[in-house]
Amino acid sequence: MNKISYCFLLVLMLSACHTTKNNTGAADTAGKCFAKVMSHDASQSEDNPKMEWQEVVCEADITVALLRDIHSILVKAGLNPGPHPMGPELTPAFTEALGVYQIKNQLPQGHLDMETMAHMGLASEM
Repeated sequence: MNKISYCFLLVLMLSACHTTKNNTGAADTAGKCFAKVMSHDASQSEDNPKMEWQEVVCEADITVALLRDIHSILVKAGLNPGPHPMGPELTPAFTEALGVYQIKNQLPQGHLDMETMAHMGLASEM
């Protein structure tokens, strides 16, 4: 299994929006979600990647418009994210292209995190 496939498989198993319960029992995230992502620390081995919690784009905030913006950036970067997104789902080609973009730019890997969004110039959309 290559590094990108491993990374996204691991994220599928580990990612989640973490919330805390306030005294009324309601989820209190202040609009933030977190997931374990693979660090961009080049000193880590592929067999033992460093995982760390990062703020990520919440699933509810992943829109077709956002995915189309990211798609355009990936294409401009010379990557093949597949066809333009028609819905808010991430396709395997899109996920693979995003992972390659993250590796090439030494960004945390495995999720659509805020550091990647900032690098793409899209952080203001969140």
